[in-house]
Amino acid sequence: MPHSGRLTLPKISAFARAIGSLRQTKVPAARLAQVGRTRHRRLDDVIQEAFQHACLNGDLETAVDLADLLERKTARWLAANGTDKRNSAAQLTAMRTEIARRRQMKANER
Repeated sequence: MPHSGRLTLPKISAFARAIGSLRQTKVPAARLAQVGRTRHRRLDDVIQEAFQHACLNGDLETAVDLADLLERKTARWLAANGTDKRNSAAQLTAMRTEIARRRQMKANER
């Protein structure tokens, strides 16, 4: 049957049925879990990942800025909530230790 280019009622009805069947498609539970997991990524995790990236690339100035940012964020959280569920103090200590270690490595290279 040649394509006439005109929209007729039967063509529109067939298209509407096809669209309707797409709307009823179920998303598998495993896929929904993946979407939810990536959408709710914590800001602390993103800051730490950026910190590690900066350290690996030798950008200590950025690493220090990111550690300061996480420290301020943690201080605000503690002031508002009073507890530190994620043990951010230990993470900050590890970040400061890594910065000191990398600065020492840089000094020894000279």
